Amino acid sequence: LAQMPLWHEVASHLRVTSAGKGYCVDLLENGELLGVAVGGAREAMFDHDYSAYWGGRNGFAKVAMLTG
Repeated sequence: LAQMPLWHEVASHLRVTSAGKGYCVDLLENGELLGVAVGGAREAMFDHDYSAYWGGRNGFAKVAMLTG
C-alpha cells in the first residue's frame, strides 16, 4: 500500500499504522477509535474469498482483552 499514489496523505489523515499491541492499547485507553484488519495485508490483498488465515497472529484479541 505504501507505494500507492497519495498513500502518505491517506495514512497520515486516517493514522494508518502497522504498530503493535502497545500502541493500540494506548489509543483505546485515550478514548480513540481503532479499526483493525484482522489477518492484515496477506488476506486483504491475496485472498479472493477472504478465508482468514491468521497464522498464529492474535494480537487483536489481546488488545480487546487488555482494554475491555
